[in-house]
Amino acid sequence: MASPCDVIECTSVFAMLQLVQITDAILMLTDTVVRDHVHTGLLAALGLEIEEQLSPFGVMLRKDEPQSRELEIFLKMLRERA
Repeated sequence: MASPCDVIECTSVFAMLQLVQITDAILMLTDTVVRDHVHTGLLAALGLEIEEQLSPFGVMLRKDEPQSRELEIFLKMLRERA
């Protein structure tokens, strides 16, 4: 199945779960995140195979905000191990 052209990206799992419950959207998350919602019947698993390679995750930082020394060290370690 090809990816749809009207994709919404969101960093809040809670917001995504709410959105998918009140619209006709579909949601792509790991089983561990949606397992309870599927079990209780709030969501249904579609069991589709996604053909498109997903892009890697990134780090989001506040624009024009200085980074602390600790944050710079953490980001360096994170990028080295990614």
